[in-house]
Amino acid sequence: MNQDTNKDNYHNFLGVTKDTLDPVLTKMRRQDLDRWFGVACSAPFKKLPTIFKSLGALGKISFSTLPVIGPGLVILFGVIKSWPLWITISSIAAIILVLYIILVQQYISKMISIASEHFHLGALKARRPKEYELWAPLIKQNEKYSTLYDFVGIYFKADNDKSLREALGILNEQSLQNKNDDYALEIEYLENEIVRHEKAISYLVGLIKDTNKSLYRFVNDCMNFYELDFVCGYTIYEIKDDHIVKIMDKGTSGSSPSKLPLTEENALIYSAVDVAMHPEEGTKYNNSSPGRTVVSSYMKMLNGVNWVWCFHFDDTNDKALYLALGDDIIEVREVYRLVHVFCLILQKASLSGKEEILDGNERSSDGSQSTAEG
Repeated sequence: MNQDTNKDNYHNFLGVTKDTLDPVLTKMRRQDLDRWFGVACSAPFKKLPTIFKSLGALGKISFSTLPVIGPGLVILFGVIKSWPLWITISSIAAIILVLYIILVQQYISKMISIASEHFHLGALKARRPKEYELWAPLIKQNEKYSTLYDFVGIYFKADNDKSLREALGILNEQSLQNKNDDYALEIEYLENEIVRHEKAISYLVGLIKDTNKSLYRFVNDCMNFYELDFVCGYTIYEIKDDHIVKIMDKGTSGSSPSKLPLTEENALIYSAVDVAMHPEEGTKYNNSSPGRTVVSSYMKMLNGVNWVWCFHFDDTNDKALYLALGDDIIEVREVYRLVHVFCLILQKASLSGKEEILDGNERSSDGSQSTAEG
């Protein structure tokens, strides 16, 4: 094999490599590592039109006329009709939840496949960290294989120093254009980061305003638990022996169980039970239904009492996602410390005999109301 053949082989190899890897690396460099799970959770909802269309087609079929399975389906539907309404609704909800989880997992499997159009680098890092480590050195570099391909081609074809310098000058222009493209991507990324930080700051400003309002209401003896929804709806559970009991529910659908035994089975379903049983593991969360999230935090209260605070919110609620689950902008621990201290204030007021503070009706002895304003 002569020298020219070797040159052609190396150059052709780089040609295949650039066509394969450059698009993949460019896509990886543009993606946000922290937002893949939200994309996965929202993916099933994008399929709803297709699902409804399929259900509409199935609704036109007369199942009783189908051979073999038709009679079985008719019997099954008859049994379902005989069930109490709550069993039917619970069964449908459970089936929908299972299907939702299956769809999310299916989408995540696509997100970790580099060949898939749904590929996401954050999912690869979370689910296949060893594979991510193989790609990480290439992702951190901004160079492209196409630039290397052009450089090698020019080097191989140059027959003297002058032609090589001219060729390298052209290559430098191409490299400069590639860097300009990379800078444009960086600018786009930074602009998106600015939007994210502005949004986070706006949520923090709103939180500070609500906090100040509650503090003034505390000074005026009219602060109560019902105003602590400055992040989103919530429930509070008190831990009692081998179970938890709901003592407060504000801004939710009201479907949270009033009492839950502390069992490992319940811990797999309810984050409130999970964090009550394993407080040392920190905040827990679960999807109570498709598109709904519950985030639970353990709180040590006065007089040896322990509570569990649960945020309830839709996955489309950006404010709650920022403040309850947190990210690289907001330190979510401080939000939970804020909630905790307000609960301690209200509990202490209740223990000291100020029952009125819980319903916001504290007044002075002559029937008037003494207030502080801000």
